[in-house]
Parts: sequence; structure tokens; C-alpha cells
Amino acid sequence: SKWISVSKAPYDTTRVTLRVRARLYGLRSGSWVWYLLWKGDIGSVSLDIRIPPSESRIALLTNSQNIDNNPNNDQTFYVEDDAHLYGVARKTVQYRIWTNSDWTHLVLTGGQWFSNVQWRVLQGANAPGLTISATTTALRIHKQGYDTTPVEVLFTATLNGLVYGEAVIYESRKGSLGQTRIQVYGVPGPTGKRTEIAREINNRSGTATNPYPFTVWAREHAEWEDIVGAFFYPWYGNAYDNPPWSHWNEGGYSPPCSWASHFLPDILPGYYPPSELYSSNSFETFRWQTQLMAQAGIELGIVSWWGMENGPNADYGYSDRVFRRIINDWMNRPGMPPIKWTVYLEAIPGFVRRSDLIYQSIRYIVTNYGNSPHFVRLYGAPLLFVYAISDNEVNEFAMALQQLWQEGIIVYLNGHPPDYTSSEALRAFQAWHYYEPAHRETHAVIPGAAQSRSVSPGFWKYNETPRLQRDAGGYQTAIQRWADISSRHSHTTDPYVQFLLIETWNEYNEGTQIEPAHAVSSGPGCYTDLGSYGRLYVDITNQTVRQFKMGEQEGDVNGDGCVNDSDLLTVLFVFGSADPVADLNRDGVVDDADLLLVLFHFGSEC
Repeated sequence: SKWISVSKAPYDTTRVTLRVRARLYGLRSGSWVWYLLWKGDIGSVSLDIRIPPSESRIALLTNSQNIDNNPNNDQTFYVEDDAHLYGVARKTVQYRIWTNSDWTHLVLTGGQWFSNVQWRVLQGANAPGLTISATTTALRIHKQGYDTTPVEVLFTATLNGLVYGEAVIYESRKGSLGQTRIQVYGVPGPTGKRTEIAREINNRSGTATNPYPFTVWAREHAEWEDIVGAFFYPWYGNAYDNPPWSHWNEGGYSPPCSWASHFLPDILPGYYPPSELYSSNSFETFRWQTQLMAQAGIELGIVSWWGMENGPNADYGYSDRVFRRIINDWMNRPGMPPIKWTVYLEAIPGFVRRSDLIYQSIRYIVTNYGNSPHFVRLYGAPLLFVYAISDNEVNEFAMALQQLWQEGIIVYLNGHPPDYTSSEALRAFQAWHYYEPAHRETHAVIPGAAQSRSVSPGFWKYNETPRLQRDAGGYQTAIQRWADISSRHSHTTDPYVQFLLIETWNEYNEGTQIEPAHAVSSGPGCYTDLGSYGRLYVDITNQTVRQFKMGEQEGDVNGDGCVNDSDLLTVLFVFGSADPVADLNRDGVVDDADLLLVLFHFGSEC
């Protein structure tokens, strides 16, 4: 009921072509089917999935892995349920086309087709002879011959015929005048920010249609791609918790006089440690945090998780109880920002995670939280992060994952890699990251897996001198570079990075947090206030996320997608300052140039 198997004599390389017709149960519109393709150590397997009676192709891929004599050479992939149900995969895609040529077309040449096309003129509505139209294979803008008035149109269309493993082939065509700029946007993330999946410029001239072809992988149209996440710590307690002052009293400190951090959360006006040393069990604190996270552009909270409340754990179930409240209660309350959540499976010092515990933990998380609309899923599978995998845990994870696969439980794992990355590790994990906040930025690059780039504002543990100085300027430089080279549409040579990770939102003990906080004097006696950095890191992060997503409207200061009075007032309010959000041209000061950008684009996207 779960396997289609082909076996031959060992080491036989005779080519076999097999056609299998089967009835597939359990399909649900809007969900995904995950497949696992295994093979022996020699040769390759080509798989072509088609839907009768039309024989529409919905997947095409080849598995030719031969890594370290791995006997399974396995590969997981996913195809939409709707593709199985209707014989075609379709997604809503946006195309933003700017041109000063007298005509331009965006044409599909690879077998896909448009439907349900709508458009809106963003610029140049009064251009002479302007007409806009669409066919099943082309989006068209025409003006009076030889007219060079700039025109910008946002097309929204259903793109049909997406095949897993294949590319969508586009061709930009235009007249011989001017240029055409095309931006392609895929599915928005949970905060609603669009993800740009292609940016192309056609400057060609001298022929009848000046064709400029480009390709975009089908899967990039189909899922939330660029993911901005922050590590989140749920382990704090105040005077009313049991036990009181959890983690604030680490190292023998005595809250609210002194505590295990060089910082104090800046929740209330003024400086008041008894109330600002917060509890992770407080909904009001959580709401304050999530509102700021959303304003920073953070889409994913990665919650430190130390085991099942009623099973093996290293914190008496504290983190599991808080995570349960987040997923099953707090995120269901009115007015909560649309942030997604997942767990960070922590490593217990001196303890090797065995396959049975890994299996139990992941199964517990998926069963209890994975079906919530607030738990993040990637390509239809629950996304989990794993901290500090040791070399002797790699095979344990592989065995646990195989057991889960056989039960039909598929997860997408992003792990902190071991020193030696074996084939077993490549099989078990779909993505990698480094959690090393004592470094300003780190980049996890392992062939065959999605990449992550992490950035830190600094590392100043409560009982140490700084390992990495807290430096907003250094953070801004690092995160802006990080966003630029991580973006799939960047023109640098770095490979595409899917995950942008912030270390951290609120790890106060190590002083890596970016949520608003006071610096404090941590000498003998009760701590005193050295001043708050407020929203500084939140605003820097917001500015960079807008750069990374590359889907923001120029002049949209507050990130709501519309250039309006609110953006104009924001610039005027901080005019003359170095506010990083309102400094649209990033020249270090909010001045006339930024004001003109808002005025030039006023009304766009509204």
C-alpha cells in the first residue's frame, strides 16, 4: 500500500522500463504528496509521473546519487495533490512589467499557460495609445508607435502546467526602443510579503521582436521561498512563576536587583526591572514580542525546545508547555500577526540523541503541533530545526527519519551540521544552518541541500567579556550584505540562500537579542540603567527584509505595500535624522531625496 518495488540480481545493469498504473488514496486539495525514491549503488533511475487519461506530466526527475556507497541513494520530493487530482499544477503568480518601449510582450514558450489574468496600471496610464491585453501564453503592453512614455503594469495570473523538476521558460519581446524590466513574484510568505523569484532586463534591439529568454524553476513559483526567521527563547520566568525568575537568576543572581544579562527588556516606559524582567508564560509579553517581530519583517519564530513535557526533557517540560500555548492558544487570539512557528530541537550537553528518542520527539511534535495553521510547513511538510548534530548522531537521525517515513510522516529538517558531513546526513536533512552568534555572520553551504545565512548583533554573555561586540552599525552592514548575496535575484556570484536567520530575538543570557532592551551597569549591587536602544535593531531588520524580499514598492516606508500619507508623514517626522527605515536611498540621512522618492511613487500599489 506504500511501496512500488523493482529488484534484479545484484550488480545487474540491464535497463528496465516499467509502467505502473495505480490508484492513489488520501488526496486533499491544497496539500502535497511526498515521494521517496530509493535505488541501489549503481546506475540511475528516471521517474516520470503522469495522470491519465490525458497523460499530463506532473513530475520528472532523475536519481543518480552514488555517495559513499550508500545502499539507499534516496531522494525525497513533493508534488501537489491538485496536480494529481486535475492533471496540472497551478499557482497564482504576479508579473510586474516596466517598459519605455512602444510595445512589449512576456511570452510562455515551454508548454505552460496563463488563465484568470488581471492587470493594474501602476505608471503611465495616460501614455498615447496604451492598450493592455493577455492571451493564454502572453502578457501584452502596446502604445503608439515610437512612444517612449514609461509604463508599468502589474499582472496577476494563474500559471498552469507546472511540472516538478522542470523549468518555466519565458521570453521577453519588445520593440527596438528603450528597455523592458520584468519582476516575477511567487507565493507570499505568512506576513504577506511577496517573494521575487526573477528579475530580468531586456535591452535588446535591432530585430523584429528582440527576444530575451529566461527560465525559472517550476517549484519556485509554487511555494514560500525566501524565509526570514529568528531564534526565540521561551524559558524566562518572573516572580510569580514556579520556579520564580527562571533564567534571569542563572549563575546565582538575585532578580529584580541583579540578573544574568547585561540587558533589560524595554517593555514599559522608563526603567522598571520588577515588571520588565518578563515571563515567557505571559500572553501580553508574547503579543508585544510578535507585533515587533512582524514589524521587523520576521516571518518565522524558531522556538528553543528541550523535550516533551511528559517524556524525556531537560527543562521539566517548560519549553514544551510554552510552545503549546503559542500554537494552540495565543496565536488563535484576535489581532495576532501572521507569524509562523516551529521548534529548535536542542542538544543536551553530554547526551547523544538516539534514534528512538529522535523518532519519539519528531512524531510528538508533528502529531501535536504540525497540523496547526500556525506551525510552519514547507512544501507540505512540517519544518523543524535541529541544533548541533554530532558526528555520532548523524546515523541516528537517518534511522529515525526512515522509521517516520514508513509511517507516512515526512518532515523538512534544517540542521546545524556535524564536523563531518556524511551521506547519511545528506539523506536525513533538506537544509543546513550554523547557530554561532559569536560570529557576526555565518553561511552553511553543503551540496545538495538548501542553504542558510545567519547574522548576530553581538555576543556578550552575562559572566564574560564580549566575544563579539554589540554593534548596531556592524549588524546593519552584515545583515544588508547578507540579504543582498542571499537573494536569488542578486547579481553576485554567491549561491542562493533560502533561509535568513537572526541570532537571536531574545537570548538575553548571551546578549544576542535584537528585541528592544536597555543596557545596564552590571557591577556590584543593584543594576542601573545605561539607556535603551529601543527599536534600532527592529528597524534595521525591517529595512533589510524589504531589500531581501525585493518585492516592496519604492517609497513604501512602513512596508504595508502602499505609498500613501503614512509614508510621507513618517519621512517628515524623522527628517534630518539617520533613521534607517525612512532613509530610502541609504545615504545615511533622511533628506529631500527620500521625500522625493515617496512623492514620486505616491499612490502606487494603493
